[in-house]
Amino acid sequence: MFYFDTKLVEEILFEHRSQGRAIAPYLREPVIHDPELFQQLLRLHRSFDEGELRLATDSQLILVITKLFANHGDQRVYPNSIEDKVKAEKLEIIYVHTGRII
Repeated sequence: MFYFDTKLVEEILFEHRSQGRAIAPYLREPVIHDPELFQQLLRLHRSFDEGELRLATDSQLILVITKLFANHGDQRVYPNSIEDKVKAEKLEIIYVHTGRII
């Protein structure tokens, strides 16, 4: 299991946005079945453990985070404004406590 720093994820997704729109830092599902992404995450984990070059590890991190949220992100809850961000946080709280997606 990976825990990424929220601010880091938001920065990476903003910097690697497509057509002026950033990728939302929210996932559609709590469990993802994506063997190719799993292998990339495993390589990333090993690169941290084995002390690979910082540039290589940073590049892998950017690739994995971008691919994770581009392929499995939930664009419905992307906060475009303060009101949207509050709504997204409420939806997240509902999901965490009930497991329901509204």
